[in-house]
Amino acid sequence: MKLYLGDCHAQAVRAQAVAEAIELMADKGMAQHKTTGELLAVLVGIIAELQSALDVVNLPQWEAA
Repeated sequence: MKLYLGDCHAQAVRAQAVAEAIELMADKGMAQHKTTGELLAVLVGIIAELQSALDVVNLPQWEAA
């Protein structure tokens, strides 16, 4: 379970990095519609994967210690 949750955490870190890149581009006036849209599509995909991974239906079975 630790490895599974570690993978979910890594996905969350990726999502945060993409969101921060979009925010930085917007703040610097560098956000172009196409680039921003592409980054948002990546972010939405990461979030969808993370949401699915953390859905209780998809969690791996807990192993008895």
